[in-house]
Amino acid sequence: MKKIAALAFICSLAVMGSGCSTLGHRTLQTKISATKVFLPKDRASHFRSLDGHNASYLELRRDGSYREITRLHLGVGVRITEEGSWTQDASGVVTFVSKARCAHIISSPFVVYVIMRENVKRVPKLRQQIIDFLRKNKTDRFRISDYWEHRWDELFILLEGDHPIRAKLDYLVELRQREFVTREELQKLVSSMDEFVRNPSLQNCKAMPMKYKDRTFLWTLNYGVFSRNLPKICQNIDRSKPGEGFLWCDFLIPEHEFKQEVAKPFPSSPALK
Repeated sequence: MKKIAALAFICSLAVMGSGCSTLGHRTLQTKISATKVFLPKDRASHFRSLDGHNASYLELRRDGSYREITRLHLGVGVRITEEGSWTQDASGVVTFVSKARCAHIISSPFVVYVIMRENVKRVPKLRQQIIDFLRKNKTDRFRISDYWEHRWDELFILLEGDHPIRAKLDYLVELRQREFVTREELQKLVSSMDEFVRNPSLQNCKAMPMKYKDRTFLWTLNYGVFSRNLPKICQNIDRSKPGEGFLWCDFLIPEHEFKQEVAKPFPSSPALK
């Protein structure tokens, strides 16, 4: 039997003021009642995520292993894209120890998308870009529009390997409220990058299984983009039909549904065993 502990989340949602020529904002306090879920140990748990082109299926097995299976767009095929081990601690946090995937480096208001473990060795080069930027520009704060073309673009990027490393303003930060970033914030980001490289445990992806209304999903804590935004996930559930999914979030599905969907044969690819 699952143990479920109730949590209340007080979420600040920044909302654009209407009818303003300048950027006006007001902050609403919204209380979201959600529960964290302890996954069963005597059977596997299965999640499905859609990204507009593909469907990904996450199987958390009872032996502590997991695999992610991607069903490619237009029936191109089915393939295992991720494998590793998982554990859930007493606080409800699930840690994924992956053979390939890597967590983000998060240092508010920045997030560095490392994506793959092979990119960890390249983090010091991206770190050096930031240090060189700070040496070249002596001011204590930097107007975003003066240094970067668009606030939502990469502030720093390292184009090496199959997966570039990108440092951006965090999606969870209300970007319209950020006209500046400070030297101190960039220095803290450098320190976070140093700690990330030194401490392999920080490279593991972490998530919290949550239940809101009739839906159980993975709220990602240090990886993903939209799946890190708990208020937005709950808003989407409020707007969706019962059982309906939406993009970029892992939702719990029954085992028979998982097996049926990943085993559908394609002309160009054998069924997954």
